Amino acid sequence: MLIKLDQDTQEAKLVWERKGESERYTDALHCCISTPIMQNGYIYGVDSYWEFRCLEMKSGNRVWTDKTLVPYGRWANAHLIQQGNKIWAFNELGELILGRISPEGFTDLGRVELLKPVPVSPNPRGGVNWSHPAFSGRRIYARSDAKLVCFEL
Repeated sequence: MLIKLDQDTQEAKLVWERKGESERYTDALHCCISTPIMQNGYIYGVDSYWEFRCLEMKSGNRVWTDKTLVPYGRWANAHLIQQGNKIWAFNELGELILGRISPEGFTDLGRVELLKPVPVSPNPRGGVNWSHPAFSGRRIYARSDAKLVCFEL
């Protein structure tokens, strides 16, 4: 669902609401951990079952789906950080991905593993990294439940 908040009156207005046939088969975007990006009239985010999606902001209609950003599974996750016309994504496998997003699709420009996934309970996919990374200058800080790392970009 998309809700528009009037900054002067603080009134909320429902712009659109979408429903899928189930929690697994959603119609729009059902984010569990990460925050979507809004850019030029489109919403980009990771659905709760691993699909990276683009939605048209005014209608909620799905424009495309990508299945390469994160592994298949419940609560699959990647934190998205916008930088100009590119994004940095830190996925649950501990990979930092540089990519480009547009209404035409997602382009993976390269990825590198920063951290090994750590088993958690429940233990999806043999381990995960669910923490949002932090950026400072040309450095990225990322952590798992076992380790904190810093890399220069």
